[in-house]
Amino acid sequence: MSEPKNNIDFVHLTNTQKDTILRLEKEIQELRNGQQGACYACEPVGELNKELEKEIKELEEKVKRENKSHNYHCKESQRKNDVIHDLKEKLEKAQSTAIEIAIEHNKTTSQLAKSITILTRYRSDYSVQEFLKELEVNNE
Repeated sequence: MSEPKNNIDFVHLTNTQKDTILRLEKEIQELRNGQQGACYACEPVGELNKELEKEIKELEEKVKRENKSHNYHCKESQRKNDVIHDLKEKLEKAQSTAIEIAIEHNKTTSQLAKSITILTRYRSDYSVQEFLKELEVNNE
């Protein structure tokens, strides 16, 4: 039970008196807010205001639900975008590593081809030192 808005000593009242005071304060508030009429002309306006207030509350609840749903979808979309971004970074790193490996492979293949060329030209009249010297020059 809430306290009345005026300075009435609520402690010394019975529950029935307290309920009556709260009910009357609520009616006064409804009269002031246009939710209840005091005459035949005002009564329909008060009822219409009550219906409109109910519709407003329903629309506010609907907007809250839609916002929650929208926020969830935005967060889910952001999470997916983050995953895609991470995958793109990993793909770029893998491509870069693959290019480096290919370059090293080509260097090694080129050096191997030079060595094979030297070996095929190697004759018994070459000394081992001449062979190693030519191999060293071609690998530079």
